[in-house]
Amino acid sequence: MKASIYSNQTLIGHTDLRPGDAAMGGVYGEFIPTVDYYRSVQKTVWEFNANTSPDYTAWQALALNVQLENGYFLFPMGGYSFDDNVKFPNEPIQVYLAGIAAEILEDFISFDPPRTFVEEPWEALTIAQKLALEAEFGREWGNIFKSPLASAGSSSVVVGAQFSALCRLGTTDDVLFSVRESAAFTSPFALVHLTWSGRQEQNLSFPKMIFFNSFAEFKLERMYPDRSDWEY
Repeated sequence: MKASIYSNQTLIGHTDLRPGDAAMGGVYGEFIPTVDYYRSVQKTVWEFNANTSPDYTAWQALALNVQLENGYFLFPMGGYSFDDNVKFPNEPIQVYLAGIAAEILEDFISFDPPRTFVEEPWEALTIAQKLALEAEFGREWGNIFKSPLASAGSSSVVVGAQFSALCRLGTTDDVLFSVRESAAFTSPFALVHLTWSGRQEQNLSFPKMIFFNSFAEFKLERMYPDRSDWEY
């Protein structure tokens, strides 16, 4: 499936992803860079790849995101890598993602044309919307458990859990997040009703969260009923 790759809000390239190592949840594709990749990202990639003790802080600061052409933002457990070497600057670049959930591989990446991702009134996100929603979630939840808000790529870290915004219900404050499993949150998807207070919530009941064991469960329990209500 065709995909766009971002560093923070900047589009740095495109790729056509295909399944790789199924056991590792791997996908890969040839990376077609934009000029901004060469300007802002390539040096960090070269240094990261060449160093036996790479600078993970600099790598995380790239805040990489991969959005499929159907609007779905991937959230790889094993992260991202670029086969780009300073010694071979003219060679084609490959991009690799590891740790994609089998459900997502089966639903989206293996199909051409791609399967749809959201149905009205749910909406896919732009990269700017995604980052803004994650930042707000971090502000509301970041310090409730005496745990500092940290940065890990594109996601917010709350009590050891990493969140990546996926879609929102129209213009409401209901947002679905992908969740990397942790001791605090063991479900892979969380529906969050943001308060947009812009600050840490003192009431531990907010923002409200509902967890789902799969994206299919979310569609059956929320997306499809919301579509029916919207249509009628």
